[in-house]
Amino acid sequence: MDFSDMAQNIEEKYRNYLKTTFYFRDPEFRNSFEENLVKGCLSKGPFLEAIPSFAQGDTPRNLLKKLGYKNIDDSFLSSLEGDRSLYSHQEKAFRRALSNENYVVATGTGSGKTEAFLYPILFHIYQEFLNGNLKKGIRAIILYPMNALANDQRDRLGKIASILEEKKSAFRFTFGQFIGETPEDANDSTRNARDHLNHRLPGELVLRSEMRTTPPHILLTNYSMLEYLLLRPNDSPLFDNGASRFFKFIVLDEVHQYNGSRATEMAMLLRRLKLRLRDGGCTDQLQCIATSATLSDPNESNLKISHFVTELFGEPFLKENIITAEKNKRAVSEYTLEPEDYQVLQKALSENDQKSIEKIHTLYIEIKGDQPDLVDIPRLAGAILKRDKKACSLLMILEQSTKTIDELAEKLFPEKQSIERKSLINLLVQLLIKARDPESGTALLSARYHFFLRSLEGAFISYYPQKRIFIDRKITDRNGMVFEVALCRECGQHYIIGKIKNGHLVEAVQDPSQTEFGISYFRPLENAGSYVEEDESEKQDTQKKYSLCLICGAIAQEKNGDLKCGHNKSITVVKEDSSNENGNKQISRCGFCGFTGGNRDPVRSIVYGTDGPNVVIATSLFQLLSEGKRKILAFADNRQEAAYFAWYLEDSYQEIARRNAMNKILCGIEQYPSDGLSLISLFDLAYKRSKNYFQDQQSSDESTIKKNIQIAFYRELMTNEKRISLEGVGLLQWKIKLPEGLVVPILMLNPPWSLDDTQARNLIAYLLDTLRSDKAIEINSLPDAPINFDDLSIKGTQLNIKIGEILGNRNMRSWDGKLGGRAKYLSRILIKKGIREEDALEKAVQCLRQIWDNIREYDENASLNDRIFYPINDARRLNPNWYRAFPIHKESHVFVCNICGRVHASSLFGICSSPHCNGDLELIDAVTLERNHYRQLYQSEMIPKMRVEEHTAQLDHDVARFFQHEFGKGKIDVLSCSTTFELGVDLGDLDNVFLRNIPPEAFNYAQRVGRCGRRPGNPGFAISYCRRASHDLFYFLNPERMINGKIKAPSISLQNEKILVRHMTAYALTKFFYRFPDRFRSVNEFIIDFDNPKATSDFNTFIIDNITRMTQDLMKIIPIEMHTQMGLHNENWVKVISGIGEENQNESRLYLAEVEVSSDFKSACLFEEQATKDKRYKLAQWANDRKRTIADEDVLSFLSRKAVIPKYGFPVDVVELDTNRIRTGQESSKVTLQRDLSMAISEFAPSSSIIANKKEWTSFGIKRVPEKELQKVHYKYCEKHNAFMTWNPGEQEPELPCKDNGKKFDYIIPQFGFTTSIDPPKNPTGRVEKVFSTRPHFVGILGNDIASFLTPKDDPIIEITKSIRGKLVVLCEGKKGAGFYICEQCGAGFRERPSVFHKPHNTSMKQPCTGQLEWVYLGHEFVTDIVQIKIKKLLGVTSDRLWFAYSLGYALLAGTAQVLEIPENDINITVGRLTETEEISIIMYDDVPGGAGLVSQIEKPETFKKCLEASLERVNGSCGCGEDTSCYGCLRNYRNQFAHPNLKRGDVRYFLTELLSRI
Repeated sequence: MDFSDMAQNIEEKYRNYLKTTFYFRDPEFRNSFEENLVKGCLSKGPFLEAIPSFAQGDTPRNLLKKLGYKNIDDSFLSSLEGDRSLYSHQEKAFRRALSNENYVVATGTGSGKTEAFLYPILFHIYQEFLNGNLKKGIRAIILYPMNALANDQRDRLGKIASILEEKKSAFRFTFGQFIGETPEDANDSTRNARDHLNHRLPGELVLRSEMRTTPPHILLTNYSMLEYLLLRPNDSPLFDNGASRFFKFIVLDEVHQYNGSRATEMAMLLRRLKLRLRDGGCTDQLQCIATSATLSDPNESNLKISHFVTELFGEPFLKENIITAEKNKRAVSEYTLEPEDYQVLQKALSENDQKSIEKIHTLYIEIKGDQPDLVDIPRLAGAILKRDKKACSLLMILEQSTKTIDELAEKLFPEKQSIERKSLINLLVQLLIKARDPESGTALLSARYHFFLRSLEGAFISYYPQKRIFIDRKITDRNGMVFEVALCRECGQHYIIGKIKNGHLVEAVQDPSQTEFGISYFRPLENAGSYVEEDESEKQDTQKKYSLCLICGAIAQEKNGDLKCGHNKSITVVKEDSSNENGNKQISRCGFCGFTGGNRDPVRSIVYGTDGPNVVIATSLFQLLSEGKRKILAFADNRQEAAYFAWYLEDSYQEIARRNAMNKILCGIEQYPSDGLSLISLFDLAYKRSKNYFQDQQSSDESTIKKNIQIAFYRELMTNEKRISLEGVGLLQWKIKLPEGLVVPILMLNPPWSLDDTQARNLIAYLLDTLRSDKAIEINSLPDAPINFDDLSIKGTQLNIKIGEILGNRNMRSWDGKLGGRAKYLSRILIKKGIREEDALEKAVQCLRQIWDNIREYDENASLNDRIFYPINDARRLNPNWYRAFPIHKESHVFVCNICGRVHASSLFGICSSPHCNGDLELIDAVTLERNHYRQLYQSEMIPKMRVEEHTAQLDHDVARFFQHEFGKGKIDVLSCSTTFELGVDLGDLDNVFLRNIPPEAFNYAQRVGRCGRRPGNPGFAISYCRRASHDLFYFLNPERMINGKIKAPSISLQNEKILVRHMTAYALTKFFYRFPDRFRSVNEFIIDFDNPKATSDFNTFIIDNITRMTQDLMKIIPIEMHTQMGLHNENWVKVISGIGEENQNESRLYLAEVEVSSDFKSACLFEEQATKDKRYKLAQWANDRKRTIADEDVLSFLSRKAVIPKYGFPVDVVELDTNRIRTGQESSKVTLQRDLSMAISEFAPSSSIIANKKEWTSFGIKRVPEKELQKVHYKYCEKHNAFMTWNPGEQEPELPCKDNGKKFDYIIPQFGFTTSIDPPKNPTGRVEKVFSTRPHFVGILGNDIASFLTPKDDPIIEITKSIRGKLVVLCEGKKGAGFYICEQCGAGFRERPSVFHKPHNTSMKQPCTGQLEWVYLGHEFVTDIVQIKIKKLLGVTSDRLWFAYSLGYALLAGTAQVLEIPENDINITVGRLTETEEISIIMYDDVPGGAGLVSQIEKPETFKKCLEASLERVNGSCGCGEDTSCYGCLRNYRNQFAHPNLKRGDVRYFLTELLSRI
């Protein structure tokens, strides 16, 4: 299968999934939905990308000779491949290096950037050797963003060193990779020292100890490890006491990724490194080299990137020394091969067909005119193809840009029909990939395919003037309203969803923090039949009927009379009640069919997250791959998404694979028993024939496998998801075999029933089978593998059944209830026979009671195992031993309900078995069901298991490293990662990458897809799923912009105080640990005494004793413009980094970390003491382990975890969800859960859950430190004027600028983070709900508001202020604004206040606490760079000013991020205070405390105009939504949920169009 067919296959499965999953009961809507899926453009591509062919330069031998270097050893030249031509950019870099200049190689992926710095470094070392000066000591340090890049260079250096060794050269160099995996010494079994020593490469130092003793000439490391190397006293021999005197090169790889705050971090690290090198004896001029992705516009960007790297390194870089790539110019041929020639070449290359080989010799002679001297078939084919006009044209087109296969086919084969055209282009591409250049031996084409699929915005219906469905958001269409809909997962009944506001149905508020949060569900009553609840205990009067206008959306209860709008076009809808405890986001059951979904989401919106589509795509791709190639790397930006997907994909695949196995078992029996197979027989067959499908681990024993088999079959029997079960897709029939001794009630044989014995017995069997829906079936398990109902993990409760009325017992169902499904079904039979409805229901109940009596009579005379009902106290459950399974073959007939679509293996009286459906059954061929997505899966070829693992920063390093190795060996099928695998990881034979969202920037995309197809002859295949997000959907419409991978120069600002403080702290701690190395061994020795901690005070004393020298050093590290601000002029910096403080003032980060860890240790001691006293020895042992874990923790780990020193993954206010980790063997030791505080206040808020390493972790409360009070802040907010003010306790309450009173609240700042309880984490059962959200508020500017420019100048509409510091507050106000109840004493957190009669709550340690609960919100304050965009004239926009400001602000946010080429999450907007004038103010800010220098770039008029143009492009309507609303393709994103119902694309489009026309 070629890649075009592969992409088409995956798209078709995705489309079938959407059709199957979102089934509309209404045939008109169903047809409209399916038509939209066909014409709605779900995919783009596949695109073909060619790795560029670069212009050639001189060989290293000739180059060095020309530059005057003579008598160079041949062995050294051989190690550099001295007779192989360099690329021209590599030659330029070599020349710059030999001229002692700093330079940047900006040539992109696969361009040989490594040689551009590695060869000059090696030549410098070689020159020292020739001069007799080569001694131990580092000459070059090469910094990589990730370990995997360092691994690649290790192999490269090892290869060079091995050539020198083979050639017996006198010159040798050493290198070492100093990363987390590097063993300490030969006895370091934790880091596999033996393995490292056994695989040592020539010249390589593999142990930390030997690198300290004999520092290598070239040191490979990453920036995090360099931080540790500078801090650790043991690593001092690498730098100090003259060890740095030979130092020459600092190389920074992938420099483009250091943007904003990341650039600030790296700049400070490099300055500290340079100071350390000077102190260590380096006197020579340092040479700084950087590599970068391809620049989008070299002419414009060279100056900018030279400025950027000058600031980054603190060293001069000239514009001329930004080296970009030159591409080869291809010769154009006029010879054209025929399609038959391509076929011949294909056979010769793929099949080694001798006749074809002879033909290509003849073809070569015909083209070239002489005999070929090539015997290598790929080179011979390459020589022929290089003379083919179409092949040359294809290569030239791809050098310019990526193209779709269809575009290439039309361009190169316009004379052919569509199908043949596509076949020929695929054939030509494959030939170019397999053929080799006759001179160089490289592939003529190294290629990668890119394929994009998109999510749906939702489904929106219109009734007038006709029934239609839209998959793009709209409010109106032509003359009628458009409503958003949700569907019952079982019957396909559609619901109109929204909220009633001012007498109209409007879009619902889905931001959980808003008081109006919630969705109302309205079920249309058109042709729906009567509304009946599942059981008589439920009341019919809960339904509320409304009239809904189809023209204007007016809505009113029918009891209040007609609608006042006067349109006379309305339908009747029923408002369904919600019983969801988490808020009104779902209803508890479908009002039409009674489906509950096991109390989980029975009715869902059309867009149901990314999980289902992602599983479909990953599974489809996995099935298409051949054996040995089944390996997929899945990327997600969000670590939580990556973690959840690892569990969800594996769990979903297992469910599907086990159903697949069950189907094969049923279909694999040649002589199927006429009375079917019992469950016991199925268990036995599954174990004998397919036990590997039910084997969780290789080590699973027989009992475990048998348990899994039973669980799988019982889950299938009692599934909540009937529509996608084997029975629901028409592959299996479950049927009850009635015992011969059961007597049919005589009334069933007499009028009005008039059934024969067979009909009566079939009807009884059906009525018994309805107990499956009630879960009223006993679990009969195998004696050697016992299971119970809870093991099935089915949503819902196992119920009992009894005769008569049920009052108040929710675990009981009535067999003969008048309003139950059984009575309703029987009454429908009689109604069809002409009986009146009232009489039919009475006779139905009478029949049910008679059947019950006859079963009871039979059971009294039967053995326990042969009974139909098992007695459960005074109730009954069905005996599953009477169930039989039958396969349904393709040749069979089945019945389908003409209303709800449910599939039936057989027909009883032509009536649908769904208890609340009035549909009739229609006979169809089973083969017509083949389009069903799940039916296709259950019949396909599937391997038994897909192993999926997570690889994110949440995992412990050792666990992550183990998963990486397992994936490399092919033992993991899918690795679900965040950004941890983005850069430089060489995964060998990996061919497939799945991007579960569009990455933030083009270079991120290039790096991710660059993980696949790295081996010659194996093109990579990258699938990208575009989520329902404006960024993703924008690039779905413009995929070429993402594929090209080109970037603009990054930005840098060195004014982030928080980052500077951490680097100042790290510098001072380096000196401290060098003086007192014993304090570095563990937290225990650092703190000295947990009852009276000494770390901060001793650190402070040390600084004061060395204040002069340290201040001088810091003045070299910190930019001069920040000296005063950081307190370097008056020595106030000492308090900043080592202040102990009083009353929460001048408390350094180190001091707070010290107080926190001391409190944790003392709490563990007290808990151990109490548990021992109470004789709870297991808990006492846990506390002892916890205590030792705290005391023995590595100091660097502690300082990094608490963000005392630079933490490069989290550049700002990081906090932790403390899992109460102990040393080993527990799940808590395998994860580290950290977030920036602005995210943590929602993601880690009390009762929130996250998933990490396939476990669900729930926040218990706020981390409390008894010695420190939680910081509380008062605030008030005026909704009318959007005014927000804060003040501290004890301060006078300020007056709002608008003079209104405003609402007053409190928030606390959880500076010590959050904590779980000591209970172990749970196994996930589904996606954890995002219960809380956050919203930013602008407090005010810090300084003077100065205008930067006005536009247009002659009649100003917009004023842009200069970048200035501004204060913002991010708030999490709980669910529906209900806040949190936080214990002042222990930090326990609750969403609702416990009852006054409630017992004292427990602490996270399970100890009783009587502390007072305080009602608060959670907040995070920060100061950052802001730019105010003041709109002075609205140009005729008449919408609400506040929401227009937000609409325009979010358009500007998207446009600015696009122009600056930064992730949207790096910046944000909010709206300033509204005045009585027309003016509005949009606040755009760097979304990182301290600022990052990003938003300041829009101060330039030309840049701001580009931002306006890009913003207009976002709202131009290409997203498909209506102008009176917005969608995820234009203005909406997860962060602005609070504004969704009020964001209007049309107003912004009109305003920006008018504005740009005047500029």
